Amino acid sequence: MRSLCKEFKINHRNSTAYSAQMNEAVEAVNKNIKRILRKMIDNHKHWHEKLPFALLGYRTTIRTSTGATSYFLVYGNECVIPAEVEIPSVTIIKDAELIRTSTGAMPYFLVYGNEVVIPAEVEIPSLRIIQEEELSDAKWIQARSENLALIDGRRINAVCLGQFYQTRIARAFNKKVRPRHFSPGQLVLKRICPNQDEAKGKFSQNWQGPYIVSRVLAGGPHTCRNGWGSLAQIYQLRCCEEILHLSLSYALCS
Repeated sequence: MRSLCKEFKINHRNSTAYSAQMNEAVEAVNKNIKRILRKMIDNHKHWHEKLPFALLGYRTTIRTSTGATSYFLVYGNECVIPAEVEIPSVTIIKDAELIRTSTGAMPYFLVYGNEVVIPAEVEIPSLRIIQEEELSDAKWIQARSENLALIDGRRINAVCLGQFYQTRIARAFNKKVRPRHFSPGQLVLKRICPNQDEAKGKFSQNWQGPYIVSRVLAGGPHTCRNGWGSLAQIYQLRCCEEILHLSLSYALCS
């Protein structure tokens, strides 16, 4: 990476996240966008062509955590999607009005005695578009100002709904969590955080050690020491017996 940045004269800098808890929210958004793209593309090489449509669908869908669309929380008004504004296709009009050379008329006229009214000739906009077209400029500006005045309240409501949603998800997750208590002298492993030097990518190890628990402190942290005697306070631990059991089971199965 360093040689590549040096070759193309890219000033690459590493920095820690300002709000680390938002990383999970960003990963959740990326996961949902990937799911949308998988259903839209046939070849994974063309995913960038469908990305604008996937983003439009995601931003105009009501989120369960906020109770509103992302577009509304940003602009204070719902997005007008292409399905609400039907644009007649020139190709459809030409094909429908094509007169057969052999008969000098359209097949529909010869059967029913009347020219067909094709869907492209009858534009059916959505009810919201019809209501906005009937408004005068002054009333439209007034309605737009009222929506902008209410956007702060909708954003606060979205924050409250998001906190309630996170509490509900955390409560459901904590029901399956088994509390673990470590005692001094027990062998444990320390979790490698993404911002540590030991983190080498997605395929690297997630745990390092073993460490020996020296003292259990109140509130969760443990004072541990490695084979060289150095001490450190560690929060995220895992019992070595579980790792050995999993390794033994894998060895027996293979």
